[in-house]
Formats: sequence, C-alpha cells, structure tokens
Amino acid sequence: EFKRPPGARLSETARQEFLDKLDRSASTERASRGIHRNNQRKDTRWTYRQSDIAVTVEHPAGGVSRLLLMSRNLSAGGISFLHSGFLYPGSRCQVSLPRLHGEPLISGGSIVSCRHVQGLVHEICIKFERRIEPSHYVASPESAGSDSPDSVEMPELHGRVLVVDDSEMDRNLL
Repeated sequence: EFKRPPGARLSETARQEFLDKLDRSASTERASRGIHRNNQRKDTRWTYRQSDIAVTVEHPAGGVSRLLLMSRNLSAGGISFLHSGFLYPGSRCQVSLPRLHGEPLISGGSIVSCRHVQGLVHEICIKFERRIEPSHYVASPESAGSDSPDSVEMPELHGRVLVVDDSEMDRNLL
C-alpha cells in the first residue's frame, strides 16, 4: 500500500504556492551566480506538478517504502519530488508516471540527490534508467521540441539586440 508521507498534508493550493516560491528562489539564486555557472544538465526540465505519484524506494540498509509524492519537474532523464524526509542517494526506486493519454509508465531509476529545502521538506532527484519522452507526460506546446539542448532562463541572458524594421511601432515594442 502506498502512503502519503506525514509532512505532505498541505492543501493543493499551499503545495502549489510552495513550489512557486521554490522555483522563484532557484531562479534568483542562478541569476545571482551569473552566466558563468557550470551547468552540467543536458536535458530541458519541464514543470511537472503532479500529486500522489507512486514511488517505491529500496533503502540501502534494507526495506522498502511505498510513497505518494508530489513532483516538481520532469526531464527526459529524470524527475524531482518533494518529500518530508531524507532519502539516501543511490537508493533504487520505481516511479509510476501518469501519462497524458493511456496507462502510466513504471520507470526504474535511482536517487541522485536529496537536498533539504525547508522545515521537513526535501527535494529528491531521481535519474531514470531509460530516457523518456516528456511530451507524453507534460501538456505543453514547447514539449514537442524536447530534443533541444538546455533551456536558458531569462535572468541568465546577457547581451544586446539589434532590431531593423520599417515599422517604428514594432521597433519600439521590441
């Protein structure tokens, strides 16, 4: 039986507000580090906020936990969740990913990081054994081009733009 962790009793609205705050603070932190940050991420991350995703974790010391977790984002190579406790990196796991259409996919993987966020909340990052196609899970027009390299967030862009156009209104708008 899958169980919702004790710290996950926030309302849906409160969880969404928490995730929005977490995304804003992560974006601000990346911008403050500047464009020279070494980004080793190869896959674009898509916002993927699903409640009650079934995750089975095999603990290194033995034992298995069956959890219902709230996801934060998804890429072709992995997924991140919020959890109310620490999970050991290297732990094997299985994730039941709900698809937009059809049956969920059971994907194997392993925990690559667990970082404390606030209070009891930790962000758990899982790397999939086999890559997935994010457009099967995320309802977003951009997801069709998920084979593209890294996304670049607006605060990290630097430079100038030259606009050559006959229309003064278009030039002013740009």
